[in-house]
Order: sequence, then C-alpha cells, then structure tokens
Amino acid sequence: MILMQENRSFDHYFGSLRGVRGFNDPRPHMLTNGKPVWYQPSASIKTKRYHDRGLAGDAVHVLPWYLNPKRTTEYQAGTDHGWSSGHLAWNHGRWDQWVTQKQDVLTMGHLTRQDVSFHYALADAFTLCDSYFCSAHANTVINRIYLWTGTSDPRNVLGKKPNGPALEERSNVNGYTWTTYPERLEANNISWRVYQGGTGIHGSPTDNYTDNSLEFFAQYQVQEGASPESSLVRNGVSTHTLKDLRRDVKRGRLPQVSWVVAPFKYCEHPDASPTHGAYYINLVLEALTSNPEVWSKTVFLINYDENDGLFDHVVPPMPPHTQAMNTSGRVSDDLVESLKDEFVDLNKYPNEMQPLVPGADPGGLQPVGLGPRVPMLVISPWSKGGWVCSETFDHTSVLRFLESRFGVHEPNISQWRRAVCGDLTSAFNFSQDADTSAVSFRVPKPVHSHHKPYQVPENQQMPVQESGTRPARPLPYEFAAQCREENGKVWVDFVNAGKAGTAFYVYDLCAPGAAPRRYAVSAGQTLSDYWDRNDVGYPYDLLVHGPNGYLAHFRSGAHPALIEAHVRGEFTSGDAILVLTNHGSSPCSILVANRYTNGGSKNYTVAAGASLEDRWTLLANSHWFDLEITVPVAPAFLRRFAGHIETAHPSTSDPAKYSV
Repeated sequence: MILMQENRSFDHYFGSLRGVRGFNDPRPHMLTNGKPVWYQPSASIKTKRYHDRGLAGDAVHVLPWYLNPKRTTEYQAGTDHGWSSGHLAWNHGRWDQWVTQKQDVLTMGHLTRQDVSFHYALADAFTLCDSYFCSAHANTVINRIYLWTGTSDPRNVLGKKPNGPALEERSNVNGYTWTTYPERLEANNISWRVYQGGTGIHGSPTDNYTDNSLEFFAQYQVQEGASPESSLVRNGVSTHTLKDLRRDVKRGRLPQVSWVVAPFKYCEHPDASPTHGAYYINLVLEALTSNPEVWSKTVFLINYDENDGLFDHVVPPMPPHTQAMNTSGRVSDDLVESLKDEFVDLNKYPNEMQPLVPGADPGGLQPVGLGPRVPMLVISPWSKGGWVCSETFDHTSVLRFLESRFGVHEPNISQWRRAVCGDLTSAFNFSQDADTSAVSFRVPKPVHSHHKPYQVPENQQMPVQESGTRPARPLPYEFAAQCREENGKVWVDFVNAGKAGTAFYVYDLCAPGAAPRRYAVSAGQTLSDYWDRNDVGYPYDLLVHGPNGYLAHFRSGAHPALIEAHVRGEFTSGDAILVLTNHGSSPCSILVANRYTNGGSKNYTVAAGASLEDRWTLLANSHWFDLEITVPVAPAFLRRFAGHIETAHPSTSDPAKYSV
C-alpha cells in the first residue's frame, strides 16, 4: 500500500525528532562563509515576490525557525517549488541560495512534535527513513511520475511518440506513452489498484488534486483511445474510495499492490494541513488493520512527492555530467552510460525556466535529481519498534521494493539511481516473525489558530532537537575515502566494498566559491580523481561528504605531507582499523583523537619509512567514530574520518550532535 502525500521536507516535519539526522547533525555541510548549512544567507536580491516574514532588513542569515501553527495557522502558505528555484537553491552543491531563490523566508520554517503529533507517533512506533530524497529538484508532476514509472524520460526517447519528458501535467490528451509500472504488474499477473475517490463518506471531498499521474499517460486516457472497460482505466483512473478499500480488506480481496491518492483536503500540501492528513492516513491504517490476516502481510509506505520550497539541510546526491578527471566529478565505469538518462537540456524546454529572480536560470544541460529529503514512513508488522533507516533512497526505491517482492523488473530506472538509491528492504526486519499486534493512534484535533502574521524571531537560534538516540537498521554500506599525494597531484580514492553504491560530494576549501565535485561508486568498485597542486606549490584542503553522515577531511600545507593515514572498517567486529605511514626520513609523533564521548586519544611514534596499524574499538559508541589525526610538527596537516561501521546487525542512530 503506497500513499504519497504532498510537499513537505524532512527537516520541516522531522528535524526536531529524536534520533534522526536533523537539527543536531554533528557533521553538517558548511557554507563558503564557514557557517553550517542552517545559516542560510539572507536574500541577496529582493523582487516584488519577496516575503521577509518579519526578518530584519539587516539580517545576514536565516536560521530554521518555528512556524507555531497555534499563533499563525496550520494552513501554511506555500513556497515556490519549480524546477528553476529548486536547482538554483542547490547551486551545484553549494546549497546556499534557498532564501534568494525561493524569495520567501518561509522556506526556513519548521514544525515540531506538537504540530505533527500523529506523524511522530508513527515514527516512534514503526520505521522512519531519514535519507529518503524526492527524485527531482522540481514540482509534483515529475516526482510522482518517477514513483509510477521510474523515470521522467529526460532524453524524450522512451515513449511511442516524442512528447516527453515528463515536466508537466497531461490530463485527458497528449498523454505520455512509455510503460508504467502497473502495466508491468498486470503483464505478470500481479493484481493492483489505485484508490483515489476520497474517504467514501458522504459529503467529503472526492478530488485527487491531479496527484494520480497515471492520468497523464495515453494508455489510461479515454480521450486518447483507451477503453473505459480496460483494466488500466478501471483500476488506475476510476473512483475507488477508502470505503471500498476497507471493504476489500474485510473480504480479503485487497490487491497485491495498491496506491492511495488523497483529495486536496487530506494531502498535507502546505495549503491544506497535517491534521487533516493525519485523519486520512488513519483511515487507511484502520482499513488495513481491520482484517488481522491482511495486516499480517501488509507493508504501508507513506512518502511525500517533493519538499514544496521548504528547506532541508542534507545536500542530495546528484550526478556529474563528465567523466574527465580534475573537473566536476566522476562515476564508476558501469554508470557512465546511464548518465544520459539523468540530465535534461532545458534549452529545449524554455517554459520550464521560470526563476523568481529574473534571468537566474542559465538553461542548458541540468541534472534532474535527486531532490531534497522528504519524509518516508514504513509501516508494517516487520517495521515496528521506532527505528530509523539511513540508507539513501528516492521514489524509484518504492518500485525497487516491488521488484524485490514480486520479481517484476522496471527497466526505466537508470543504473545511476540503482547504484545510489536502495530498494527499501533495509527498512525491515524480515529475519524474524512479524509483530502483528493491533495498532491505533490518536488523531489530533484541528489546531485553533490566531492567524497572526509569521514572525522570524528577533534573536535567531538553532532549533532544539529531542535528545537521545533510536534503534537504527543495519545498512549495506562498506566504503571509505582515502588520500594520497603523487607527482604534484592530490588523489582521493573511493573504495566501495559494500553491497550498495555510494555517492559523495568533495568540497575544495582552498577554493570556497567553487562548486563541489560529485561522485558515485557502484558496489564493489573503486574510483579515483585528483586535484593538481601545481608541483606542490600550494596547500590543499578537501572535505568529503558521503552517506549516513560520513565525512573525511584531507588537509596539508604547501609542502608534501610526509605522513599518510587511512581508516577502514572491520565489518565483523565493527571496529575501526587505523593505518599510519611515515614517508619521511626521521621518526614522527602523531596524535589521534576520537571526538565521540569517551572515545579517548592516542599518541603514536612511527619510524621513518614505516607503517603502523592499530585497532580502535567502537562498541561503546555503537560503532560510530570520528578520528582526527594531527602531527604536532606540521600543524597544517589533518586527516579526519567520521561515520559508522556497519556490522549487518542493528545499531543506534548517531549519538553525537552539532556544537558551535
């Protein structure tokens, strides 16, 4: 059962929830001014569409701020979420243009537990994914089409006629013509249905807010020749209500795969409300649990199509557009061909260039996504316990989960997405019997609001995230970044020994205005790139961000570093193995400290031309580590490695938190 709701970012809903990568993230992306990513610069350009929301005219930044629905309203104003403002806010990975490109300080607004109590209760009872991204830096249409087809056909080559890519609604006529996943299910005798007729309660809304993107495909359009009696029309675009859903569950006739599309009132779009969304979600959950036999084998996925224009602090993976070294990034050789399905030439579709800042969108070849993080709740007898799952996912991960369950392949998903995004199976524990006990949750009453104008606090402060950790699902990651110097070049080697591909950003802190480079490494592969040091004529300072809070920092002065350090995980014990090498002609003293609580520190002396290997036991911190390696006689030298060592066993969320 798949219910995709509307337009909320992860931080906006869950940034303050205990035990997720939210406002306490200990290793956030840093802006070019040295501030953490939450300190978004104030608008550098203010058009007639700019909304200051009470922000002082001389404010230099905007921190995430509490919207307080009781004071204002739970029917929140929307913010721009078109292709242009989304890509311009991303800014090639700098992630520093949110207020300017959205032209609204509301982009930084967030809610807390009291405002989305039902959603927090679901997260506390089941599993929440905190590294689930929407598929595109754009609006509803393209993201929902990824959910149903695994692609937006960026090259405009998949359809029976070239009327793509999927950048706009195509109701009734001129529908897209490539194959949807329900068609693949039907071809493999897997039953399916879309429930989109509202609650079924007399007098309640029956619209689908144009959120059923199957309606944009010709094979579902009667006006384009589809038979009203065809199964695609009957199951895909006809009116089936939640009352019908409950009856199907009661009778044991629920299809093997179902999608639910909510009316506008219940879809959680900012113009709607989380309270009405909770009511609708609860109706679905009550229907699914009304028959214990059906509930005992059900997975209910609740995700959100895109982020509206609402900020999230985690920079999403994006593909590079070249394989050339020492430029903008690279991917494993097996992913190169798939990159052509991840870029759109916007010059061919100028109507999509609609920036709020006139002339800001340069057009040309632009990556589709991934877009910002959005919530994903995994509700099932196999996902109970208040877990967090931090594997990277996007909307195509839902199709890949269906692939895993039913064996029906979706060929439209690009290899780059398959490498970078998982299939959702890590969000479950299928190794033990399902917990089929009854579940029920209190649906909050609508908020009584005073309808006061939004007001950014005069003294801005970082939001408070709930303290503590939560149990974390084991992830299929086993990777590391390493640094080496050779012939005037600084190399970064990405080594991926795991079962999942990984994506990285590398920021050059010696060129703070430059865009970071983007990398993707398939499972079992290695990848290398270099930065030219001009015959060792200048220092380097490279910062690597990867999945699940991974960070590596490589820094040295103007002369070659005589010390090198590597950290690898030992995946049987969960310990970190540190390797130190002295390339110099005399012994060298090295200090290594673990930033985690009670992590301790050690002093090493490494003989000239020798290497030393040592084990760091990480059990006390649930296999989280943050090793900082310095050399007292070379203060510019730094090697830092931080993240989590996976062991194929459950762990806990990151116990560290950001401190200024």
